Amino acid sequence: MEDQDLKKLERGNPILQVAVELGIKVRSSTGICFRSERHPDGSDEFTLFFDLAKNSFFCKTCSDVGGNVIDLLCQCQDCDREKAINWLKHRIEFDLETRELYYQKNKKRKRK
Repeated sequence: MEDQDLKKLERGNPILQVAVELGIKVRSSTGICFRSERHPDGSDEFTLFFDLAKNSFFCKTCSDVGGNVIDLLCQCQDCDREKAINWLKHRIEFDLETRELYYQKNKKRKRK
């Protein structure tokens, strides 16, 4: 996949929405790290920070937890990059199909 296509894929998958779909507990632009068992005190504090402008994340405790939306999927689900990219592609396709169905359904209702 070309860099331009990857950028488009990243933009089409807002990191906070993906984090919530992955089951990460999110509050505002922070979350509970999915590797919190590695934290020194093992607590479930909000140490995961999301940068919405850059569509990226990092954990202030885990030095190896961070990156873009593709990295979030790879790290959280322990999957390879190709599987993460395919999952994100499917997510965009599903979202577009859902919007299409929603708007078609509402157009029919308005005509009646």
